[in-house]
Amino acid sequence: MERTIESIIPAETVVDDGDMRLLRALPRAQRVSVGPFVFIDHYRHQGRRGIGDRPHPHAGIEVVSYLLEGSAEHRDSMGFRDRLDAGDAQFIHAG
Repeated sequence: MERTIESIIPAETVVDDGDMRLLRALPRAQRVSVGPFVFIDHYRHQGRRGIGDRPHPHAGIEVVSYLLEGSAEHRDSMGFRDRLDAGDAQFIHAG
């Protein structure tokens, strides 16, 4: 099966504060979503601050995270923790 690329929409920088860098490909003005995806983000962070370190609701959405390099820890409001390392993927269904 061959497929043709219809368009390329570069990601925009949302946060770049020296510790965390967030690039967002979706949603964008040119394209609101693709299929079931609400956000497509690329994170890089250097410090121990963590990703999403402040309370933020995920109710009703599902999150797929994957790491190309480094490691990260996800925590939830119930105290559950999960560590991801390079090559790992995590699926979260938020109630």
